[in-house]
Amino acid sequence: MRKDNKMRITEKVTDIEYEETRQFFKNRAEKFHEDNPYSVTMYQDNNKKLVRARNEREVEKLYPFLKLTSNSCVLDIACGIGRWADAIKIDIKKYSGFDFSRELVEIANKRNIRNNFSFCEGDVKEVENILLSKKEGKYNTILVIGILMY
Repeated sequence: MRKDNKMRITEKVTDIEYEETRQFFKNRAEKFHEDNPYSVTMYQDNNKKLVRARNEREVEKLYPFLKLTSNSCVLDIACGIGRWADAIKIDIKKYSGFDFSRELVEIANKRNIRNNFSFCEGDVKEVENILLSKKEGKYNTILVIGILMY
């Protein structure tokens, strides 16, 4: 049983309450510390070494599949604090991070200041309309990491 006395739901399908999820990520954003930034979305607040190792291993395994070049236009859906933006070490044409948590987007904007990188808040169900309204153009690489469970 968890500390809050709520049981984890297993073996049945249940709806996820949107506003509770938003509040969860607002609370996670409040735990942000630059010395262990990825714990906000990787959840090992008290184990910097594990968070760092998990992030490094994931980037090591997945980054080559992105095949990024100077012409890459990356859309990162559910970007959180910009963990994958951090992983991009080459000059690309454009990176747009998108997340429904205003607080995580604010952190991402403070951490990733590059001319061709931007972050915006919005519901994933509205991504097309938001990108059209911002005249963001087209993308040739789309990241959807860590959102499908929601």
